[in-house]
Amino acid sequence: LKELFRKQIFELRNNGIFKRMIRWELSNDNAFVKKLRNQREENGLKRIEMISEITKIPCEELASLSSIITGSICYLIMAGETCRYYNGIDITDDNGWEQLIREINKIIDLTYR
Repeated sequence: LKELFRKQIFELRNNGIFKRMIRWELSNDNAFVKKLRNQREENGLKRIEMISEITKIPCEELASLSSIITGSICYLIMAGETCRYYNGIDITDDNGWEQLIREINKIIDLTYR
């Protein structure tokens, strides 16, 4: 789970197409975007089920935690395009993201001891 979020952060920060797709999805509601959302949702649910089988953590819990963390990651990455700092953390810098990753890992550790 920790590695999944780390990879998500890396991909989103380093892939301009991903960022444009997220921005486009958030600002449109046409048939193509709906299809894209449905596909993302389907893939996400499969991933949650797979992780649940491995970790024995209920899907409902994983889905909630993943939604909170993924939503935060996406927001901060998008915000970083126009805003350098968020709560004093440089969200345009690798060190700032390493700090965030450490805290994401702590949240996961505390939740699933």
